[in-house]
Amino acid sequence: MINFALSLQLCLGHDPLHRLKKIRDLFDLGVVAGPKRLNLRDRGVVQHVSDIFDLLPELRRQFCTGNEAGAHVATRSTSISDLLNQIREEELVLPDLQRDFVWDPEQMRLFFDSVMRDYPFGSMLIWETQYHEVLYRPFVADYKPGMSFVPKVKEAGRRRKMVLDGQQRLQTLYIGAYGSFDGRRLYFNIVSGPGDADGETDDGPSGSYRFEFRQDNDARRPKYLVRVADVIQWDRRHEEDDIKDAIDQAGLNGEEADRAARNLRNLRRVFTQSDIVPLETVDEDIVNARQSA
Repeated sequence: MINFALSLQLCLGHDPLHRLKKIRDLFDLGVVAGPKRLNLRDRGVVQHVSDIFDLLPELRRQFCTGNEAGAHVATRSTSISDLLNQIREEELVLPDLQRDFVWDPEQMRLFFDSVMRDYPFGSMLIWETQYHEVLYRPFVADYKPGMSFVPKVKEAGRRRKMVLDGQQRLQTLYIGAYGSFDGRRLYFNIVSGPGDADGETDDGPSGSYRFEFRQDNDARRPKYLVRVADVIQWDRRHEEDDIKDAIDQAGLNGEEADRAARNLRNLRRVFTQSDIVPLETVDEDIVNARQSA
């Protein structure tokens, strides 16, 4: 099987960001086949297939064939927390040509549900660059629809990691863990999930892990809604005490208390487990060396 990350680099040439922008422009002009002609597979909550970066694998199959060169791409897995820490430090950023964040709160809630269910995360494509001068923008913690971005310049000689595929997922996780969407924070219904017999609600069908965005000062917020940012930042040395406190504050007991404890442990696990997110990283040094050979 052709390795997506490196075959894309080799096919598109020395400056992958420049070549990707050209393909994006071709797509916008209608030169590249539109979404209905690409025979897309069902990719879960990824709805906006017009985003070029959600279409990279399909476009690669149209433009790049015959490159059996997957051995030079670093492939590994990491934790959500590790990636979010890199985002906070601006080690992991977005090339400025990336489209804007497009997921709405419903898609974001569905994505958190899928993560809690251990559904396949889907690999991230990272370009680790040092020698190019590249315009980039950081991820946004407190996102507001319609907000504008002022790009920054990554100077030649400074190494950064650029996210080529995975923006929507990482931005969603970053907002849920450290920020807000239109002034609202993400909360977790700790009595939802498998075993929940409340039937279908506005927040999802019975059995789903239910998340919702709420104002922090919402006096009507049920006590079983716990802010995601608080849970994932608990000190692991005191995790069981914090879980007990959350359950006590929600006034839960019996089966609901047991389910809430499982859910809180699971939420912390999916953020810290080291093999949750598969990464494909293209190192600029490797690509440059191969193309100059």
